[in-house]
Amino acid sequence: MPRELRVIADDAKTVLAALRAALSADGPAIMPLPTGSASAGVPDHVEIRVALIVQTSGSSGTPKRVALSADALLASAAATEGALGGPGQW
Repeated sequence: MPRELRVIADDAKTVLAALRAALSADGPAIMPLPTGSASAGVPDHVEIRVALIVQTSGSSGTPKRVALSADALLASAAATEGALGGPGQW
């Protein structure tokens, strides 16, 4: 079953709230974009495991989109916490 993908504003408060819901599977997958950015070609749905889609800057050509699973994001956060010696605000 596909998961809804929602384009959201890229401000920190909006992204944090939406990402919490996406990681817990209570909300749709999200794709933060700057206000006024074109969202042409963004699908309405993604694979169920996708939590976040980020768009590269396109500095070496056309911007590309990268789909990240909740498992990948949570593993990265856990590894970062371990590397930095514990929880905190970075």
